[in-house]
Amino acid sequence: MSKTNQILKNLYLTNRFFLFLGAIVAFFAVSFFVPAFFLLAQLSLVVFLSFVGYDIFQLFRRGVRVRVRRRLPKVMSLGDDNNIHLDLHNKSGMALKVSIIDELPFQFQKRDFLEKIKLDPREKNRLTYPVHPVKRGEYHFGAINLYLSSRVGLIEKRYSH
Repeated sequence: MSKTNQILKNLYLTNRFFLFLGAIVAFFAVSFFVPAFFLLAQLSLVVFLSFVGYDIFQLFRRGVRVRVRRRLPKVMSLGDDNNIHLDLHNKSGMALKVSIIDELPFQFQKRDFLEKIKLDPREKNRLTYPVHPVKRGEYHFGAINLYLSSRVGLIEKRYSH
């Protein structure tokens, strides 16, 4: 897979991206009635695209990585809360906002697992959450999906572990 395809596959647009883009579109609509605003609308579009390019460069350059490891109890107790630990390590030199989606076993019937944390450069952090098994058997956890964003916050980069 080429580098460009890999970037496009793991690039996600945030709500902030669409909010700013919508404001710029509204600015262009207003400039249709007030022509003096047209140059200002063009300038705001150029600045916005510059920030998007900067955000993409920051997130997809070499060295921007977060390592994550799931720690489970060897045996889970039925009917009790069992703690699952996610150990995160920001290996990059920049602060990152991280949205974590852990694919839990279907037996837990939890489809909306989402945690958000901020990791400073080279910071290690542990996220702990409880699960409550009610059936005997094996539990198969899926991938851990991380969505990384910089301070600009217009773009997210996806990592799947």
